[in-house]
Order: sequence, then C-alpha cells, then structure tokens
Amino acid sequence: MTDLLSKPTRRIDIGEVMNRTFGAIGANFPVYFTLSLLLAGIPGVLIVLGMTIGLPALFGQMDAQTYAIVVALVALAAGLLSLLPSYILIGAITHGSMVHFNKGRSSFGECFATGLRLAIPLICLGIVSAIGYFLWFLLLVIPAILAMTRWAVIVPAMVVDRTGVFESFRRSADLTRDNRWRVFLLGLLYMVISSLISGAVNFAGLILVGGMSNLGDPSSYAGDPYAMANYTTIGGWVMLALQILYTAINTMIVAAGTSALYYELRVMKEGATSNDLAKVFE
Repeated sequence: MTDLLSKPTRRIDIGEVMNRTFGAIGANFPVYFTLSLLLAGIPGVLIVLGMTIGLPALFGQMDAQTYAIVVALVALAAGLLSLLPSYILIGAITHGSMVHFNKGRSSFGECFATGLRLAIPLICLGIVSAIGYFLWFLLLVIPAILAMTRWAVIVPAMVVDRTGVFESFRRSADLTRDNRWRVFLLGLLYMVISSLISGAVNFAGLILVGGMSNLGDPSSYAGDPYAMANYTTIGGWVMLALQILYTAINTMIVAAGTSALYYELRVMKEGATSNDLAKVFE
C-alpha cells in the first residue's frame, strides 16, 4: 500500500506528442490531406456558403428580429453539422497514425474504410460531445475547457479500444487523468499553430488577390473573407479556396495530434506498444 501511494505520477511529454503529430503528417501527407479536404475543408466551406448566400436568399425578406433568430438557429445547426464529418476524419487519421507509429503505412482506402465503418457511432459521439460542450459553455467557460481536456481522446478511444459512445467519454477521462494541465497546454499550442496558419493563408490570399487584375479590392477581404459581397468577384472565390486549404490543414493537424496524444497516454499509463495498438486494424 505504501509503494502504491508513493508511486509518482507520470506526465506526458508534450514535445514527444508534437513530434509524433508532425511525424505522422509528414509520412502520410497525401492521404491525410485528401481525407481532410473531403471531410473537413469542403464541407466546412459549403456550410459557410449556405450561411452567407443561402440564408439571405431564402429569408432575407423577413423582418430583422425574425431573421436574427433564424440565423442563430441555423448557425447552431451548422456548427453541429460541421463537427460530424470531422469526427469521421479523426477516426480515419487515427487508423493511419496507429499504423505509422508501428512503422507501417496505411492507404487512403484503409483509413477511409475505418472512418466509414465507424461512421454511425462516430457521428453519435460527435452529437453527444457537441451537446455536452454547448451545455458546459452555457454554465461557465472554465468547466467547458476542463471538459475538453477530459474528452480530448474520445475518438481514438472509440476507434482503437472499440468502446461505445458513453464508454468512450469514460475511457478518455481515465486516460487524461493526472495529465489534464498538459493536455490543456497542448491545446493552446495547437491554437497558436492554427492562428499562425490562418494568418499565413490570409496574408498569402491578400497578396495573391492584390497582385491580380479584375479581382476586386483586396482590402475588402481582410477580416471577413466570407462577406456575401465578396462572391461578386473572382477574388472572393480565391479567398474561399484558400479557406478550404486552411480548414483542411488545420483539421488534419488536430486529428493527427489527437491520435498522437492518445498513443502517448496509452504507452505511458498502460505500457501499450505500437504493435498492440496497430493490431486492432489487422
């Protein structure tokens, strides 16, 4: 009992998680990027187009108060919808990452097949988690952030451990216990990386649009690349294409990072090997 109580708590290595994340992306970039385009970039932009073009066309004649309510409800539904394919994406990239950590390589078809095979439970997982996050945010921001750290690896838990929806939440909570501050720091790092990528993409877009003729005023896209008026010019569509690129890259990093974090937690807390974790896909 004394030995058990005095046993030190092991901490995840943030640097190792980052190395595994970008190592997996580098080794599988064509597969991961294509998956991210199909399951994150294109769906996300289609939702935004529906919000910026479809809603005004369908409901623009309403009075301002009613229109604001419609926009709020559609935005909530759109936010939920945008999460669903991303959960399938994380499932697909989890497959590729676990195989990569075992020094193997998975094809696009193998990764996509895993995400597709688990599509229904993954979508259910996405819906439950979205509702959970929303309810936590209604209470306070800090509890919502804590929930995010507890649930950081729910998708890999479902894919690799073959858990059910609610068991995936419990499994993630067990794995992240005693390391949630480090999980939180990882989340902050990914947010910084995401912001840098977003800034680089927007800057490149403004330079590109500004250097081409008949594309409109490049300053009109700054800060609001999705304004409805932008789609009257080619420049707006250029910015839209770049936004698809950003969304795909950003979601790919998050998906690979989630897989790397799950792998690190399993190895550290349970002594799992890369071969053990890859066997589930054989």
